[in-house]
Amino acid sequence: YNYDAKAPLGDKLISEQPSFVATTKKFTLQGAQGDTVPAYIVLPSGASETNKAPAVVLLHGKGGRAEEMLVAAQFLATRGYASVLPEIVGHGTR
Repeated sequence: YNYDAKAPLGDKLISEQPSFVATTKKFTLQGAQGDTVPAYIVLPSGASETNKAPAVVLLHGKGGRAEEMLVAAQFLATRGYASVLPEIVGHGTR
């Protein structure tokens, strides 16, 4: 894709659900071709701007949805990892 890496992501927070293990945020981003990309970010308890956490990107399989990866993301959060779960083109609500 040809895109401007300095352009704003156009992110919009849809919902936020805190728990004792992690905070799960559902949001949308502006895709490289102008489409809307639904995604989740799962932050381990205690993660913040000043207390950063290592992160992984979790991708669902063919025919799947980002929500299917939330259990894995919650498990990783118990180990101190943040996760980003984008919805892949042609799947879920995309």
